[in-house]
Amino acid sequence: MLNKTIAALLFGLFFFSTTASAHGGLSADKDLCILTIGAYKMHFTGYQPDSSATKEFCEDIPSTGLTIVAMDAMDRKMKNFPTEIRVIEGEAEAEATDANTILHMPFKVYPTGNISFEHRFPKEGKFVGIVTIKDGDEEIVSRFPFAVGMGGGFPVWILLAVAVAVGGAITYKKMA
Repeated sequence: MLNKTIAALLFGLFFFSTTASAHGGLSADKDLCILTIGAYKMHFTGYQPDSSATKEFCEDIPSTGLTIVAMDAMDRKMKNFPTEIRVIEGEAEAEATDANTILHMPFKVYPTGNISFEHRFPKEGKFVGIVTIKDGDEEIVSRFPFAVGMGGGFPVWILLAVAVAVGGAITYKKMA
């Protein structure tokens, strides 16, 4: 009986890998923190040093307060493109206006391909990040909606725990 329980637990743990749940272990093609701008890609990472120290995020921002965002061009050509960064308050479909723009970094060439900025989000809400690059005469725009301090949905660790438990139970039942 004890051997079957241990086998079931080991089988369940086989499907739970730290690289699957940790951002740093993912490959670039499966990285959730990749921002696509037309045919180009940027790695996107955010930090909140006052509230979560070195914990990274790449989607919704966990809480209000100081937020540091770092974006790194993954394509060498992008280092020569003028790039504009804008954050607006509103729903995903919102158009950028002076009234709803809370952060604007005008077009500039970033020769290292690294762009970073700090912004203090004073209140919870829905926002849209807009990154625009100029490739010759063409402007290529990427929009990514995000929320600040509004939860983050269902915790992934609960889903992983349920998957491990179900996998273990199925294995145990088959072995019985």
